[in-house]
This record gives sequence, structure tokens and C-alpha cells, in this order.
Amino acid sequence: VNGMRRRDERSRYSYFLRLLPAIGAIVLTILLFTSFMRSPSYDIAKNPLFVDRTNNKTAREFYKDFTELLKDSWTYLRPKQQESLVTEFISKIGVNGILDAMETDSADPVYECHTKAHSVGIASTWITKDLEDLMAVLHKRCDSAGFHGMVEGFLVHDYQDPQKGNLLQLAGTVDRICSNPIVSRDFRRGECAYSVGVALTLLVDSYDAAIEGCFSLARNGNILNTKEKWTTWAHYCSEGVSMQYLFHHCEECRGTLNPCTSSQLKVPGACFSYKFTDTVHSHEGHAPEALSSNDVRNECNTLQDSQTRCGCYYGFGQLLAQSGNYQAKQQCLDESTQHQERKCCIDGFVTGTLKKSKVKPPSSLCAYLSGDLSTHCQQIEAMGIYNLDKDVSSYFRA
Repeated sequence: VNGMRRRDERSRYSYFLRLLPAIGAIVLTILLFTSFMRSPSYDIAKNPLFVDRTNNKTAREFYKDFTELLKDSWTYLRPKQQESLVTEFISKIGVNGILDAMETDSADPVYECHTKAHSVGIASTWITKDLEDLMAVLHKRCDSAGFHGMVEGFLVHDYQDPQKGNLLQLAGTVDRICSNPIVSRDFRRGECAYSVGVALTLLVDSYDAAIEGCFSLARNGNILNTKEKWTTWAHYCSEGVSMQYLFHHCEECRGTLNPCTSSQLKVPGACFSYKFTDTVHSHEGHAPEALSSNDVRNECNTLQDSQTRCGCYYGFGQLLAQSGNYQAKQQCLDESTQHQERKCCIDGFVTGTLKKSKVKPPSSLCAYLSGDLSTHCQQIEAMGIYNLDKDVSSYFRA
């Protein structure tokens, strides 16, 4: 009996020893993660980007001044002038006050506030490089525009440093931001990639060069834990490039499908994500172009290359979502579209809807579909936006 007890004790002891490495790894992961998180004793009052207006009459007066400037002068200022104005007022009302004013002044918080708040993130990096302080005030406000601007600010600053003056050498900066648990708690790496793409457009002199920068960082940098996901990271980075380029740098692209139809373009899906959205919003004072859903679908149907055509339908789906056209089933399943194009259109519609609402919409398109189209729709919906597990091969050339 005693022998049996000793064998049982030894068995339990050896089982415990086998578990020790796994337990140790879990404990170490928790300790490492929490060491980067904001400390429970973090004092927001000591943050150089924060000003409490509650009992500060002077700050409240400056807040009124900034609100008036937003209404009267903001749209006439160039980006550098906007950043300078923000920098001036950070010490007076804080980043929190500036974003309060922008949110109050914007009829459409998702679009209007987002457009304004990029400058807030950039200007904030002129004052501090502390990610904890930056994330404490920028967070996800104005549809995460402050965060996007913050990434831009870091990369523009480091690119001007002679020691880091090429795109691949920025990989360390990108990894430091996108992998930091303070950042990754709120932002997926795909959204960080998008922000990198916006910044790359400001650093190089052409759309193609910025796209190549995305590919170079994704393939050769130390950004990703697994290289299998580099194509999706490059896709999201290229979405950021496309947004910045098409909205702010390519006047001659308006009214055409350029540059999205080039046979040399590796990312037609990313390009088309923002190609049609000027039919919804005006940019830089330009009136929206009046393209109907049929016009866009007809444009897509003229394209011969399968990935470019699928990319066009991916953009078409996003247009339907952003313009509030919820007859997406009829639009995406039009008899002129092939099966794969329908999947790309559904992908775009679900992605666009999630970008717009940030949550699963109460009336899901997936409920109105059947077969593999329904399964595909549900998979895209379940992944959410900026997920590196997303398959982008239908509108991406490696």
C-alpha cells in the first residue's frame, strides 16, 4: 500500500513538474504585458498634453477662442498651419480640449472630426514621444484620427533623421509603436499598418514609391511575428497610402479609375477602397462627383484583369456601405457580376459598414444571403476590420 502511495505521489509530482514551464510562460507573459500597461498610479494631470478646464477660467476662455477658429478659419489653413495652431493651443486647453472642440464642431464625427484630428496626433508628437502620455489623450477619439496622426508624426520625425533616412530603417520605429501593448490594447496591427501607409505618402514623392515602402516594410522589416501575414499587412498599409494620395495628392485622378487600374499595381483592392468615396464626401473644397451605383458597377465591368476587377467590386461594396445604400444584396448580386466578384463586393460592403459603425450592424447583409456567400459574409463580419487573418488574395498581387 505504501508503495502504491509513493508511486501516486511521484506521478503527481512529475505531472506538476511537466506543467511548470507552461505555468512559468503564462506568468511571464502576464508580467511583461502588465509592465507596459498604464500604471494604476498614472497621473493624467502630469501629462503635458492634458489641461483640466473644470476650475480654470483662462483655459475655458481659450477653449472658446479655439472653437471660433475652428468655425471661421480651419478649412482655409494648410496642414502645417493647422499643426502649428494645434501646437499653440495644446498648452492652453490640452489635446483633450482640442478634441472636445473638434467633436462638438463636427456634424459627422466619423468623417469631419477624423479629417481635422490627424493634425492633433502629429502636433502631439512634437511635444512628447511618450506613448503612454500620447495614448492617454488621443485614444480612439475622432474615429482614431489622433492615433493615425501620432504614427505619422513619429515616422516623419525619424525619416528626417540622417541615421534613419530610408523607409526600411523605419521598421524599428513601426515595430516599437505597433507592438507596444499600450497601443495594441486598443488598435490592431492592421490599423497601425494603415497609419504607416498614410505617413509613407508624406515621405516619398509618388504613389508607387509609397506602395513599395509598404511592401518593403512588410517583407523585410521586423514588424510581424509571422511572415505568413505580410500580404495582409501590406494591403492595410496600402489602404493608408491610397486614402492619403487619392484625397489629397492626385487632382488628376478625379473622375477616372487611375491609378487603380494599372496592371503594375499590386494592391487594386486597397486602391479601390478609397477610389469611389469622393462620390459621398467632398474633399479639399471639391464637390462630390455624381456617380450612381450603376455607373460604378459598369466601370468595374469594363476591367479585364480578374484581381483589378475584384478590387473594383471591393471598392464598390465599400461605397454602398458609406453612402448608406443598404440594398447591397441586389447591388452586389446583380446578374452582370460573377461569383467571385459578388464575394469581393460583399467583402467590401461588410468592411465598409464596420468601418462606419465600428460594431456589427443590427441588420446584417449576411442574413439575406445563402450558401457560400452567406458563409463568406459571416467570416468577414466575425473578423472585424484590420484583422491580419483576412484573405486579400482576390484583389492583391504578391
